[in-house]
Amino acid sequence: MGLQAKGDSGLREKKVIIPQLADVEIRLLKVFRAVTECNGFTNAEAHLNIGRSTISAQMSTLEGRLGLRLCERGPGGFKLTEEGREIYAASTRLFAAMNEFRVDVSKAHGNRYVSMGLVDNMICDPLSPIIDALGRYSRQLPNVNIRMHNLSPDEIEDRVGRGRIDIGIMPMHEERPGLDYVHLYKERNLLYCGTGHPYFNLSAGESLQGDTLSDMRHVLHGYKHTPLEKASNFGLTRDATSFSVEGTAMLILTGQFLGFLPEHYARRWVEYGEMKPVNTDRYYFDADIVAAYQRGGDSNPVVKGLLDEISAPRTRPDRPGKHGPNMGQTL
Repeated sequence: MGLQAKGDSGLREKKVIIPQLADVEIRLLKVFRAVTECNGFTNAEAHLNIGRSTISAQMSTLEGRLGLRLCERGPGGFKLTEEGREIYAASTRLFAAMNEFRVDVSKAHGNRYVSMGLVDNMICDPLSPIIDALGRYSRQLPNVNIRMHNLSPDEIEDRVGRGRIDIGIMPMHEERPGLDYVHLYKERNLLYCGTGHPYFNLSAGESLQGDTLSDMRHVLHGYKHTPLEKASNFGLTRDATSFSVEGTAMLILTGQFLGFLPEHYARRWVEYGEMKPVNTDRYYFDADIVAAYQRGGDSNPVVKGLLDEISAPRTRPDRPGKHGPNMGQTL
């Protein structure tokens, strides 16, 4: 195969032998995809759990094996070359085909399965379609093995992108290349305080003398990709970090921290008189809950069947009577 490669003296003809794909090429392509989707080497360090110098060396190795310059990196920032965009698109098709092959092999053994990743404590959300969708799906396809994983939004997005999970249910942050999304519903998040907090005993309309919200201690979520990061738009500082909804609730219940929680999740403690929302007209945001799947993944009928059930129009009201009365007094 002849390729035009630029040398110090201009364009010259260079013969490149494209290697047979083996484990090393697959591994290097995964690094390339991570660098592309994280928009640079530095951002990809945490994702890949390896250092920037190692990433750079592996990218150079891949470029050498393919005989192509895949990206520009330097003071001007990270940018894919035209060839890099073509290889990224080709790698998307490659990994989708590999995943389909694994499914076909599983079918040949008489096994069919679908895997789903969900953020924690979605079970108490009356707007979530997941329980009803799983019920219909399991009645229609009783021989499909359903695998459920509770993970952080970051982990869900990563595993769906790598083909380790078929469908991820999570709050939307921003679209990731190579994934498709089905928008399901909005999840209201409010700012809460616990008993013992200075805000807890205030009546509606009262304010603290000499103190503002930004003076208070806050627990913010540690997810890299989550709409809960919007808490920073309210001027809140990070005095504590939680990587789960449950951890955030625990810190709020100490009475020492303010923090954002999904309204459906916090309702139980509001009813018990252990939490109160703070100024719900101002301190709130709506997380966009989506079903994410690898582009081309819906070509697998087992996956598509579950996606169709999850995204189907609601045929009955939200599950009633499981969360008690409306939320208590706000501040």
